[in-house]
Amino acid sequence: WLEGTLQDKLVGSDKAKLKTVVQDTLDWLDKAQSAEKGDFDAKRCALESVVKTIQSNADARRRLEAYCFTTQDNWLEGTLQDKLVGSDKAKLKTVVQDTLDWLDKAQSAEKGDFDAKRCALESVVKTIQSNADARRRLEAYCFTTQDNWLEGTLQ
Repeated sequence: WLEGTLQDKLVGSDKAKLKTVVQDTLDWLDKAQSAEKGDFDAKRCALESVVKTIQSNADARRRLEAYCFTTQDNWLEGTLQDKLVGSDKAKLKTVVQDTLDWLDKAQSAEKGDFDAKRCALESVVKTIQSNADARRRLEAYCFTTQDNWLEGTLQ
């Protein structure tokens, strides 16, 4: 059952942990000849808990990674890059790369760690987006004022 999408989500430490827990459970099954239903249910709950934690961590990792790449694609290489001024572009590039580097090193990080990194990155992106939007609105107002009051019919 480690085939397919779940296996694709696992990093080294999670994969090793899951294999160990599954093997320990299988070893227990071999020795548990006189176990009762409650024992089997308890072992299953323990295994499910580990699987859910690992899956939750893997999902949080993938969400953070996807957010990094989406930010990179849209703001640094895509249609939104024209909204950025030099310092904001450099800051965004740095924070995205730092987050991707952290992801490479954080093999044993947990969901809370990934969520905290994502919140930090989102905060930087939102600040830069807010600055870019404010700049664009002011620029548009200047051009409108120039067109209407200085060059247009409202002189």
